[in-house]
Amino acid sequence: MVEIELCCPRCLTRFAAPPLAPPDEVHGRMIEEGGWFGLADAPTFEDMIFATVLVRGNVLCGECGSAAHVNETSISPLATTPTPEA
Repeated sequence: MVEIELCCPRCLTRFAAPPLAPPDEVHGRMIEEGGWFGLADAPTFEDMIFATVLVRGNVLCGECGSAAHVNETSISPLATTPTPEA
């Protein structure tokens, strides 16, 4: 599984979601988890980031206003699967 992460190098605010996550899910999570990155309207999280960078040149951190970094990380299914209690 791959996730896209927005990370602010200044205040260390982070937000991650799957690239194909729908915008309603992304906006809801951003509001719940605090901090807000002003993203463009688009059909997926990946498209939201791409459109924002195309128009503004970067994605801004909602906490401090600095330009956020965009990272793509692979998450092993084994790393996200809880291990059974012994």
